Amino acid sequence: MSKSVEDYIESDERFFPKSFSWKQLPLIASKAYGSIIEDAYGRKYIDFSTTLANIIGHSHPEVVDALKKQLEILTSFPTCYFYAEAPSKLAQKLVNITPGSYKKKIVFGFSGSDAVDMALTSSIFYTKKKFILSFQGSYHGTTYLSLSTSEIMAQNDTSKNLLYKNIVFVPYPNPYRNPWNINGYEKPDELTNTILREIEKTLKSLNNDFVGVVVEPIQGDGGIIVPPKDFLKELYKIVKSFNGIFIADEIQTGMGRTGRWWGVEHFSVEPDLMVIGKALGGCMPLSAVIGKSEVLEAPPALGFYLSGHPLSCISALKTIEIIERENLVNRAMVLGDYILRRLSKLSEKFNIIGDVRGKGLLIGMEIVKDDASKAPDRKNALKICWAAWRRGVVAMTVGKHSNVIRITPALNVPMDLMERALEVIEESVKDVVNGKVTNDVLSFMKGWNPRLQD
Repeated sequence: MSKSVEDYIESDERFFPKSFSWKQLPLIASKAYGSIIEDAYGRKYIDFSTTLANIIGHSHPEVVDALKKQLEILTSFPTCYFYAEAPSKLAQKLVNITPGSYKKKIVFGFSGSDAVDMALTSSIFYTKKKFILSFQGSYHGTTYLSLSTSEIMAQNDTSKNLLYKNIVFVPYPNPYRNPWNINGYEKPDELTNTILREIEKTLKSLNNDFVGVVVEPIQGDGGIIVPPKDFLKELYKIVKSFNGIFIADEIQTGMGRTGRWWGVEHFSVEPDLMVIGKALGGCMPLSAVIGKSEVLEAPPALGFYLSGHPLSCISALKTIEIIERENLVNRAMVLGDYILRRLSKLSEKFNIIGDVRGKGLLIGMEIVKDDASKAPDRKNALKICWAAWRRGVVAMTVGKHSNVIRITPALNVPMDLMERALEVIEESVKDVVNGKVTNDVLSFMKGWNPRLQD
């Protein structure tokens, strides 16, 4: 290899802004296939975190073959002006497999951020209202409206005065830690009702100037937070009582990740608009907003010149075909339950594991100073990820405090690799507890939220 790790780090710092650099590990990926990443030195790692966007693994041979064939016949085409087969087929497929019995339409984008922006723009034009409800700990993207609704990133002294000002943030029902110190696992109804009362009070204060809500069925980058089972259903009722639009952000929870095709299906909700990204493209940049036709028809223009890019749509179609054929949605549920049991047993051994939670193969393990205080421990979370990486497993942190280890393997991860990765996680926790990982490694790791200071 001609360049060292230090060369890549120096190049990254020179050419990319800090706002783009959320580096987790000094890993230089040169090749990836299935659930394996190879670095520039030929070392192999089990991918336990980055497959949110590669839900059937890296470089799936069927997807690669479909892309090769598409490259030979049509690489790019402006579907806003003309017609093409792949985006038309994908639109029809998504209309059929997403919740909602109403007439649906769809607009394609390239990332979850732009899809959230399109959903919010459509809702503003449709309602002709101003205020948008979002949640503390939320992350929806980095374009103007998606960043404005991302409390985890937007609420600092500099940015909150420059972004879209008419965003109202309310607490997300985190059963493990919340402002009222309610144990949401033991008292889910109390937590749900407490937050719903606050939401209703907030909406009443908006003087009938309410656009709608954007909500993650399970908060992803906020820390893999699963709300009580009745929360979304009751939230939907309140939003509808105020004539608002209900937008579900399925960027991380969609495409079978949680053991259902869509996260909202765990909670019996049919959103007005649904945003899909990351895993949708299989391995290609692709997003979509899908939902009520009258809402998406409201803006004077929506989408982009290359929306519905043929290569991305072909990749998505093949990915969906594989998920359906191999029954991977059900597999995600079964494997997820198994991983949750394994990690829960691990948490009984080590009091730095404060909580283990998730649905399907969207799982979070929260690292704390100790059980009693629940104080977030970003340093130890990062050190566990470092120790795992040195043993051949790639995992990363998320959360407002960057102290939640995200576990999101591919839906078709081989059992032997999954077992080995879980063994490595346990070994890495032991190493950190026993003081075998020094703070020196933190200089290489920024974690999910690099604005945090230790």
